[in-house]
Amino acid sequence: EVQHHHAHLLGVMAEHNITDPVLGVAFDGTGLGDNGTLWGGELLLADVKGFERVAHLQPFKLVGGEAAIREPVRQLLGLLFESYDLEQIRALDIPLVSKLPIERIRNLHQLWQLGRNTPHTSSIGRLFDAVAALLGVIDTPDYEGEAGLLLEAAALQLPPDEALFPLAFGLSQSAEGLLHIEWAELINTLVSERRKGSSTASLAAGFIRAISNLVLALTERFPGYPVALGGGVFQNRVLMDQLVPALEAAGRQVLT
Repeated sequence: EVQHHHAHLLGVMAEHNITDPVLGVAFDGTGLGDNGTLWGGELLLADVKGFERVAHLQPFKLVGGEAAIREPVRQLLGLLFESYDLEQIRALDIPLVSKLPIERIRNLHQLWQLGRNTPHTSSIGRLFDAVAALLGVIDTPDYEGEAGLLLEAAALQLPPDEALFPLAFGLSQSAEGLLHIEWAELINTLVSERRKGSSTASLAAGFIRAISNLVLALTERFPGYPVALGGGVFQNRVLMDQLVPALEAAGRQVLT
């Protein structure tokens, strides 16, 4: 009876006994959104009565629906199909993709083109899955959220003298004023840097830092509200160790 991501934020608010409006960042795997698509990368102005969706990740297609969650390479292909044709994808030399027979990739591409069993999602958690597949740290997950934990572990392997690779999300605004979090350039940069031989640790750390910087940039657009962080993505210790101090340094009350 309560929308999935609003419920995440209400849980945080209840824990802190807050009933006034908050700026809620709800980043998780997937939950059904009000528009019938799968949400998971949401910025909501929320109180105990309801919410207004003010920003979200640019949606992409989950090729095969639930099967894509069990097989992260499908999520990766759902992103790559947006920017590359089939021959280009084969030439990218991504190990998890190269393992698939070309006929299988063609079939998945056809599903993606036709929109059959390919629900749209705006999920940051699913983006973590796709990036983990791209960097080769996961093949078949054993449990929900494993990809995020493996990216966290990879980021922690970054030597103190090696810089993380700088990555960034874009932000655009719809005619209705809704902010869209753009991921295409970030994914294309990851593909390029992986081919050039940048370390997995550097790219994993760069991706997590990009999430932290994204939340900072989003919250700057909506000053004055306490910031509530809800959803499984915020179980990531590397992310939280960067994000919470940065939000507090910017003068924001942070609720976790």
